[in-house]
Amino acid sequence: MITEIVPAILSYDAADAQRKLKIVEPYVHRVQMDVMDGAFVKNTTLSVADYGQIKTSLKREVQLMVSEPEKYIDDCVKYGMDLVEIHIESQKNIWTTIQKAKNANLKVGIAINPETPAERVRQYLQSADLVLLMSVHPGLGGQVFIPETLQKIKLLRAMWPSGIIEVDGGLKKGIVGKCAKAGANFMVVGTGIFNAADPLQALHDLRAEITHPEQQQIVEDA
Repeated sequence: MITEIVPAILSYDAADAQRKLKIVEPYVHRVQMDVMDGAFVKNTTLSVADYGQIKTSLKREVQLMVSEPEKYIDDCVKYGMDLVEIHIESQKNIWTTIQKAKNANLKVGIAINPETPAERVRQYLQSADLVLLMSVHPGLGGQVFIPETLQKIKLLRAMWPSGIIEVDGGLKKGIVGKCAKAGANFMVVGTGIFNAADPLQALHDLRAEITHPEQQQIVEDA
């Protein structure tokens, strides 16, 4: 199974986002950009358009922690995002948003909060390119990993043997390896990299923990 560390860019100003991207850009294949609207979650971050103004060669996935994700799809297309992650808790019917994204040739990730059972994503698996399991409550960086997430990873892996499973929240050295062993592919890390004394060493240590000797490569596509 191929695994990868995905740096999370959660920023309130463009300079901070640019700084974080410059740190990791030579060493990773993709980043996650967090967009918060102050409604679905309490905090507000840079918008899709703000992130889109920052040039990078990396693949960009956008986690929409917003109450009306459909309204953000056009900007995700306009600014060349590769994948959009939609929280199923954000609206009653997300099929319209999924279809709009698919029609625009965007890849789609289905995201669920810690309290949402893994079973809730079953109906979306045929349409999803990725499932994102939040291992903290969305809206704030630097939280503590919720250990019950490991069982949820195992349940989803049994349900979706060949799918891409991503985990986001509270991930650090000693935890990313457990997530990979449980069946996760992508481990999203924000403060575990960018708040470290040596971010590149932190990234190296995290990658070493999830990389098997026979798997010395980066995933090309989600």
